[in-house]
Amino acid sequence: MRSHYCGLITESLLDQELTICGWVHRRRDHGGVIFIDLRDREGLVQVVVDPDEAEAFATAERVRSEFVLQIKGKVRRRGRHRERRAADRADRTAGAGSFDHQPCEDAALPAR
Repeated sequence: MRSHYCGLITESLLDQELTICGWVHRRRDHGGVIFIDLRDREGLVQVVVDPDEAEAFATAERVRSEFVLQIKGKVRRRGRHRERRAADRADRTAGAGSFDHQPCEDAALPAR
């Protein structure tokens, strides 16, 4: 189901297709581009959803905090002027090519 953990995406994965799963930490809509900070047990990665991917973009518009997602996309580097050096941010992003709002099989959720 997943090919990599969010917090383990490194420069060695640039331009590669991957599948990640996790919880939405934060979602930001910047007028045409939606950014989703996705987290799992290993850390965070920023997902960029462009309007060019109509189906993924429509799904991203409905996403809210703590949704569990599976995202398939290509790893790309942030622009130099946009890189953040904070400890909880990756300096790489995953561009969403396809986007599913569904639980991940190996995501441990507390039972009630």
